Amino acid sequence: MQKRIVHMLNSMGMGGIENFIMNAYGSLDKEKYQFDFILQNEEESFFEKEIKELGGNIYIIPRIEKHPVKHIFELRKILKNNSYIAFHRHTANSIVFIDLMIAKLSHIKNIIVHSHSTSHSKEWLNKLFRPLLYAFSNSHLACGDAAGKWLYGARNFEVIYNGMPVAKYAYREEKRNEMREKLGFNSGDIVLGHVGRFDEAKNQRFIIEMFKELNKLDKKYKLLLCGDGQLRGELTLYCKENGLDNSVSFLGVRKDVNDVLQAMDAFLFPSKYEGLPLSLIEAQLTALPCFVSKNIPDEALYNKNMLKLGIEDADKEEWCKHIMALPITTEFRSYINEDLYNDYEIKNVTKKLCEIYER
Repeated sequence: MQKRIVHMLNSMGMGGIENFIMNAYGSLDKEKYQFDFILQNEEESFFEKEIKELGGNIYIIPRIEKHPVKHIFELRKILKNNSYIAFHRHTANSIVFIDLMIAKLSHIKNIIVHSHSTSHSKEWLNKLFRPLLYAFSNSHLACGDAAGKWLYGARNFEVIYNGMPVAKYAYREEKRNEMREKLGFNSGDIVLGHVGRFDEAKNQRFIIEMFKELNKLDKKYKLLLCGDGQLRGELTLYCKENGLDNSVSFLGVRKDVNDVLQAMDAFLFPSKYEGLPLSLIEAQLTALPCFVSKNIPDEALYNKNMLKLGIEDADKEEWCKHIMALPITTEFRSYINEDLYNDYEIKNVTKKLCEIYER
């Protein structure tokens, strides 16, 4: 008989957390375990069809800040009506202690908190409710060291990296050529890329404004942007108004990010803050040279071809200078750091998760 684990988060869109969960779900021994999902977004989830095909259930409840009583009542009902061996709450703040409390009152043995960020708008609330977070949970996970210190402070936690099927990111010359042709690039084009949700934290505006200056210096540079979000429309309009239509491609949400990365010559990641960014790990698995924000934690940087830079307006010239100095070669693209492989191979990560679920 399958043992069921329920994951709770806002949605199952195409973000880093969601991809991590689905990677683990795909690697799970379905004869032993099954995942269910409690979400707080009524829109259809990107992974909804796949979840149902894998045998998982999806429950939608209102967000606690909008309908607190209904949120608590419906969460309690779901947890009471199902026999879960673990409640796995993904979060960026300790305010979710209420959900953990409901899980404890529902007699779920293993209550897990999982930190995925290094920032939240209500920092003082995060510190205030930290003791309650610990009072109602017994396993404390984080996607990286910085994310763990943000949520748990000086208390103990375990790092569980956002694993993925590592092999599918390995560089392949024939796939690079295929993708560049499919995406409409010429042999002399130098393709810069980024993958991420379009919001203030990911800082795509910096990329585009910097690229505008780069484009003035040399037209051979092209820019690929994968992802969706609230700022995508605004930034698409900016590119049209500034004559960048032929140099910037907005690819939207892609299921073949591993293949799109093959087409790139360098990866740009100027985030304002991060936990441990999955898309940057993916870029390193493809051995891309990466230009990243100084705000990216060092634990996210495995390969040698990484450069940390500032993200103020005055730093855009520095980004342009280093990008233009980059030697364009695929000679080292087949190399994968051994620690990177071991930390992020999804089979290793899923095994650790299952051990935690069985505590």
